[in-house]
Amino acid sequence: MSAQAACNKEWTGGSGKWEEASHWIPSGGAPSSSQSACITAPGPYTVTITTDAVAKTLTVGGASSAPTLDVVGASQSYQGNAYNETTLVAETMSFAANTKLILEATGGGNAKPTGGGGVVQAYTVTEAGQIETASSDPHMDNRIRVSNLQIEPGASLLDASGTLLFLKEGEGAYPWSVTNEGTFTVAAGAAANMEPSFSGKAGFINEAAVINDGSIVGSGAEWTQLAGSVSGNPVELQSPEKRSASLEDAAGTGAFLFNYGTVTLTGVIPSGQTVTVRGEPGDFGGEIYNSTTLSTGGKELVNDGTLVLNPTGSGETGGSVNVESGSIHNNGVIDDETETASRITQLDESLTNGPSGTLEVNGGIFQGNNGAVTTNEGLVTVAPGALVQLEEAASFVNTAGGTFSPQIASASGFGAVQLTGPCCNGPGIFTAGGTLKPVLVGGFVPSAGQEFDLFALDGGKFEGAFAAVGNGFTADYSHKASEPAFVGAVYGTPAGGAPGGGSTPKPKPRFVQVGSVSHKQGKPTVTLSCPAGGAACQVVSVQATVIEHLKGGRITAVSARKGKRKSTAKKKRVVVATGSVTLTAGASKTLVLTLNANGNALLKKYGKLTAIETVSSGGTTISTATVHWQKATKGKRK
Repeated sequence: MSAQAACNKEWTGGSGKWEEASHWIPSGGAPSSSQSACITAPGPYTVTITTDAVAKTLTVGGASSAPTLDVVGASQSYQGNAYNETTLVAETMSFAANTKLILEATGGGNAKPTGGGGVVQAYTVTEAGQIETASSDPHMDNRIRVSNLQIEPGASLLDASGTLLFLKEGEGAYPWSVTNEGTFTVAAGAAANMEPSFSGKAGFINEAAVINDGSIVGSGAEWTQLAGSVSGNPVELQSPEKRSASLEDAAGTGAFLFNYGTVTLTGVIPSGQTVTVRGEPGDFGGEIYNSTTLSTGGKELVNDGTLVLNPTGSGETGGSVNVESGSIHNNGVIDDETETASRITQLDESLTNGPSGTLEVNGGIFQGNNGAVTTNEGLVTVAPGALVQLEEAASFVNTAGGTFSPQIASASGFGAVQLTGPCCNGPGIFTAGGTLKPVLVGGFVPSAGQEFDLFALDGGKFEGAFAAVGNGFTADYSHKASEPAFVGAVYGTPAGGAPGGGSTPKPKPRFVQVGSVSHKQGKPTVTLSCPAGGAACQVVSVQATVIEHLKGGRITAVSARKGKRKSTAKKKRVVVATGSVTLTAGASKTLVLTLNANGNALLKKYGKLTAIETVSSGGTTISTATVHWQKATKGKRK
């Protein structure tokens, strides 16, 4: 049967415009939306589309046919409304291996809306040739509105310049997906943005090569990494309000970046792949929350590659990283890193660091919370100045095969563990076993007998003992009941006694005294003083916290304490204000607590905020009090 018999309309050959009647047979003009069209005439030629083109089905190319379809963006009028796009529409489209489809956004911009974007719209497009998109105007983007785009083996899509938007628009629009078995390329300076419709889903399935020399952003999109590779820049996955992004991982090298909202990661991070979770501010319901959340969807995530947890910034810039809803089994590297010592990575789920796994706490605070259990069967390192903090019944179990390795750079600069019991669920617990292996870094060599308070007991518990202690250190468990309470490591053999046993007791540090807690002009204040005579007092820190009650990842209420009523809501302790001060002997100071970005967002939402204020120094809690904030109200005009 001839090609003409299979089609209602057939291109006669040669270059020309789609709407030119002389290029179509049978006569009667270009195809209608009820007619099947074939562009399969021999030879290379270009069919230019500058006004909307339609067909029921479209077949392009063949054994001796190498056509190019060029969709040139222009301003179109429909029912009295202007639209800045030119659209090629059919229910199904098929492009042979020697064809090219060009989407070309043209000039016009905001000043003169005469240009537009090139658009292809269909239920199914099977592409065995090449799709190329380009833009000569930064105000105009090209769009692919296809429910199922299949890029076949050997085929390619090239976003050469401008923005290419994958989007099925309109309320109730169908979901869309792209399956890449060929090569998907975004050139330097170009951008590919992937978004779901108002109520649908968006999915990219990669089984071959993604080359990202520009920017690929999945804003609420679901990326499935089955095979192949991602080279160049990381693929960014973001979850703005009411749009949930995810990565279902299985195989392939490359990099992914989660940097907005709550992104779900499931499956296996393979060897040679890096997934980074970066703490950034996020807008939910018009309120800014300074955090990015990694969810494992209630499943076990296996990491055979590299997982980077990266809180950033300070104050209202950047944000913390939260890890929740499932569990992680680490066989590769988890790198917790930040440039800000006070930024927190909060672990609300169980983590097993396997025999081949490495957990590196390279900065900030790695906080176990909400009963999270960390089991170490491999290697955990804690950089100088970094802190592992266990609270709210969180625990760390160092098994017989595990090595816990704090790094020591100076007498006061070392990685440490803080065990607290601040509020509601119970104390943080460290269970010793396996090997404690402190590592000296930066050329620092302690004096014989010098002790380092590696485990601060601030209401938490230290249980058990290490089976071995390496690198010339000896564990000291004799200060669990002292003030401050700690478990330490002694370097070498102290003069006059065995390490950890007969050494001279440390002098007790001087602590500040808390005078009063008041509320001046709606802001909590605390008066602090250092006793006269002797040395300066230790640095004192003041922290105000609230309990967020969560359902479905959303805040339903906040309170100062957990409360005794049983509830299915998840509870999470959140810091809303902090402050610190160093006082010389005989000095005093009144410290005013100012809400941080998280606190301001909660105050804006609820109108008032009640928090627990904790004053601590040297790993010891000095006092606690209940404090309040209230949203300012405008007075009535007289």
